[in-house]
Amino acid sequence: MMAARPEGNKKPARDEERLSTAEAAKRLGLHPVTVRAWARTGAIPAVIDQGGYRVRLSDIPAARVEHALGHGRHSGGEGSTAELLARISALEAEIREKDALIAKLAAKLL
Repeated sequence: MMAARPEGNKKPARDEERLSTAEAAKRLGLHPVTVRAWARTGAIPAVIDQGGYRVRLSDIPAARVEHALGHGRHSGGEGSTAELLARISALEAEIREKDALIAKLAAKLL
């Protein structure tokens, strides 16, 4: 795979799933064109493979917040910046909970 933009971004977690821009957009309630544009312009770290750009969900929230703050609404045209930030916070909390569960399960397997 070829990096879309080598800009010294932090190294990804090895096990973190990379998604197509369409799948990442769907999971986060964004328009696929928005996520694809962010990947293409380097606003979020991405890699390119035969299927197009691949991104990690953990790289999306910061870009989403920037976008929301710059426009007052996310690209779907729904919700205020405050509502968007609340959703991002909830998603991040959910990720932390799932990471903790994965760690517990991994410890049991070892």
